[in-house]
Amino acid sequence: MEIINLVIFSRDNDYGLALGEALSIFKNNFVVNVCKNEDEIFGIRDFDVLIVDSDDLETGETFGRERVIRLTESRPDREAKLDPRDFVLYKHSSVRELAAGILLCHSLLTGKRNFLWPAEKPKVIAFCSAKGGTGKTTVAFGACQAIRRYYAKSVLYLSMEEIESTLIYMKGREDGFDLCAYLYYLFKAQGQNPNNEAFLLCDKFGVNAFMPDRGINRLRELTMDEMTLFFKEISENGAYDYIVIDMGESFSGKVKWIFQVCHKIIVISPPSEQERDDRQERFLNYLRFMTGESKGDAIISVINKAKDREDGLGTEESITIEFDPDSIVHDGEVLEISLDQDFGVGIKKLVKQMI
Repeated sequence: MEIINLVIFSRDNDYGLALGEALSIFKNNFVVNVCKNEDEIFGIRDFDVLIVDSDDLETGETFGRERVIRLTESRPDREAKLDPRDFVLYKHSSVRELAAGILLCHSLLTGKRNFLWPAEKPKVIAFCSAKGGTGKTTVAFGACQAIRRYYAKSVLYLSMEEIESTLIYMKGREDGFDLCAYLYYLFKAQGQNPNNEAFLLCDKFGVNAFMPDRGINRLRELTMDEMTLFFKEISENGAYDYIVIDMGESFSGKVKWIFQVCHKIIVISPPSEQERDDRQERFLNYLRFMTGESKGDAIISVINKAKDREDGLGTEESITIEFDPDSIVHDGEVLEISLDQDFGVGIKKLVKQMI
């Protein structure tokens, strides 16, 4: 991981020292020097980014605005905050938001990104169903957490839902960079590819997901070329072993393309024969046809919310996940998934086949 040398200039020495300590603890590749006058900055031979407290424009101009992040007492508007020619962060943001902004600024101004060359591309796993309400998103999140917890693999969760469910399961941020901002830099900001970490959320197990935009999911609006570039970026930066995708209920050309590149396709079905009806069989036949015979063993059938094991549930051709409301509880902010009860038994069986 590349070392990033930061200089913090603040006339409030206590604030500068506290910020420097917090940033260096939060990101171990940040090397931080704190200065309370300009002479001290001149004494530092080399630094990557200068962080100037409280709109001290004169100091910023002295060292060149292209290397400066300004901290302000009021929240900047979206446009100013995303302009690398005049990069501004709210000084009272959380350390995570400040670190994300610093990483974004550094990658945009230098063209450098923190990544490891991957030994191989991550495995892409899609979760889908023939109808809504089958618990697809809950199973997908449970699988992501199991991969992290039991196999110590890095996971990125992506949603192709029209309105994302991500913030139901992961704590969001009031401010900061989201998926929309990431796509802006990826496609429109003069080819400057941003550091992914600035745009990500992270749950207690270490599962990552892009901070959702406030409106419709922008991934669904990408052209085929844009979708290809997006997947290239997140696959080749070396950060993830698995990319898990909640496919929603769309069957656009982009969705079909995603199915083609999947390592495994998880098809979620409701428990009763009446609920499954013939749509599920048509859906499975379509997937087999679309992916070809060579990927026939890549499709895993899952029966979710099963209340008992009667009527042939949990056969060799499918995995049963029991109906277990006690394993999913609201902590006041998000839904917490427990893998230590009946729900987790089915998730562990599923993940064993997935990987």
